Amino acid sequence: NELGEVVELGLGHVEISERRQTGRGGGKNVTAFVARIFAASAHQNGQGGVKVRAFLTNQRFASSVIRRGGLNFPTMIRLRKFLWLWLLLAGAGPLLAASSAEKRAFDVAAVAFKLQSWAYAETNFSEFVQKYPDSERIAEAILLEAESQFYQHQYASAIGLLRTHLERAGGWEDLYLYWIGEAQLADGKFSEAAEAFAGIVRKFPESTNRFSASVCEAEARAHLQQWPQIIDSLQKTDGAFQVGIKAGVVGELASAGYLILGEAQLVEKDFAGANASLEWLTPQELNPVSAWRFSYLKCRVTLAEEKFNEALTAANELVDRASLTKDSILLSQSITLQAEVLERLGRLDDAIGAYKKNTAVGMPADGQRTA
Repeated sequence: NELGEVVELGLGHVEISERRQTGRGGGKNVTAFVARIFAASAHQNGQGGVKVRAFLTNQRFASSVIRRGGLNFPTMIRLRKFLWLWLLLAGAGPLLAASSAEKRAFDVAAVAFKLQSWAYAETNFSEFVQKYPDSERIAEAILLEAESQFYQHQYASAIGLLRTHLERAGGWEDLYLYWIGEAQLADGKFSEAAEAFAGIVRKFPESTNRFSASVCEAEARAHLQQWPQIIDSLQKTDGAFQVGIKAGVVGELASAGYLILGEAQLVEKDFAGANASLEWLTPQELNPVSAWRFSYLKCRVTLAEEKFNEALTAANELVDRASLTKDSILLSQSITLQAEVLERLGRLDDAIGAYKKNTAVGMPADGQRTA
């Protein structure tokens, strides 16, 4: 097997850390983080929000290192010492072979996980769990098997696996609960997901995953339009989110938290609070979709405050940022908001011209109907 050969032929030594953080915060390995657009809040504010399908993806792995290198003189000295040790332990061959087989089985599955070969990783972690039920790495193997299922969109299977083995999770319990919440969130079970993430924040005060859990809880509650709960959770000075911010957490996850908070504040007509969230976000480096969300929020806040000239500036910026995302839905939504601002300014001809852009070929049906 090709993946097996990666380990067996000695092309690299794989190390998986004993404790892992989720990749959704604190500058960890986040290869993609596209926050969901909460069109419900826009609709509630009369903005004619278009539901946008986006994904919150976090391809995260254990803290892994694959080391390769040539032989130098100090290395050869160490190898000589190793050979002497090997001769002394030769009598323990069967025991070492068993231990080596267990390690190799885990490493093969771990390499598959790192290479994002999810089906292969799932199969091999499942076989590891069945073959080595007393392994000290059994809880980790179950977690990685469940994550492999998650990335194959097998959400019910991942939830079932983690719940079945929750009692034996040990020091991995917070991550078991975290990925149960992730699977519920991805599966559209927003109420259950919110409670799962809230449970992590309550039950594990020392967990390194509390910040991620607080943002994920807010995201789930945004789908449920539970805006007061979001504001309470994310604004609370001793809450997981603000404690993380005070500790210097920045990046996509922190920005996503403030974008959700700003949405909630807008819905609740707390314009001062929404502007404070925008102020925190202003100097942050945002990906194209988050930058679009920033402008979308800013435009609606200034429009709600009847600062029409500022709203038009934000709307023009919004259209530009939508173009950068290459997303026709975001572009259509931006044009609609721009036209609305122009109407409020009494520039009806310009508003009509903006609306007509939504009738172009390739624009979403919702935008065309609005035009």
